[in-house]
Amino acid sequence: MSGITINTMSKKKAVQLGDAVEKVTEITGIKSLVKYMAGEDCGCKERKEKLNEWGESIKQRVNDIFKRQINALTPEEYQYLDQFFSTYRGVVNISQQQKLLDINNRVFSQKLQYSTCGSCVLSMVNQLKKVYNAYTIPTQE
Repeated sequence: MSGITINTMSKKKAVQLGDAVEKVTEITGIKSLVKYMAGEDCGCKERKEKLNEWGESIKQRVNDIFKRQINALTPEEYQYLDQFFSTYRGVVNISQQQKLLDINNRVFSQKLQYSTCGSCVLSMVNQLKKVYNAYTIPTQE
């Protein structure tokens, strides 16, 4: 199975983005509600396929940027980076650096450790920013 890869260090499981969204909407009851309101042909199948394609596109763009296979961001990591980059002003505190290190080490299969080297931290932040930016939805023009 291909698609967005959601990994833990000990167990790898490939999940396609559309399949994951479908599972969440089923668990929360949203899918049943939409089908009740919109009818059987609510467009869920088409949305699922589009999300799976979008997930593949993200994976390819990230791999193209880094010229090697890397692990995709988990939804939690993406959320953390989204919040981090929305407020980032060039300073990283210790707890932020530790969380960024955890994400970086898993995504890039590295073993970086805490550093007081500003350029080392900036390099890691810039690398994660490239990954984060690959997740933006391309606009249709």
